[in-house]
Amino acid sequence: MLGFAAPRRAWVAGIVLGAGIAAANIVYRTLGPAPAHEMRPAGVAGAATLLVLIVPALAAAYLGAGAARLTRRSR
Repeated sequence: MLGFAAPRRAWVAGIVLGAGIAAANIVYRTLGPAPAHEMRPAGVAGAATLLVLIVPALAAAYLGAGAARLTRRSR
């Protein structure tokens, strides 16, 4: 939706959303209570591997930007 709303800034939405999940997990692992399930690799290193989620977040943001461009072009 953010890519659709602001197609020129789709990359910002993808990076912020993708990295936000990893950052939240890193904060939770360092400051939060003991986790209900353990990640592999454990601890902050496991949470840092969630930075891979930037790739699908960018893809989704650019799909939204492409849809916005298609709808604006057809008008």
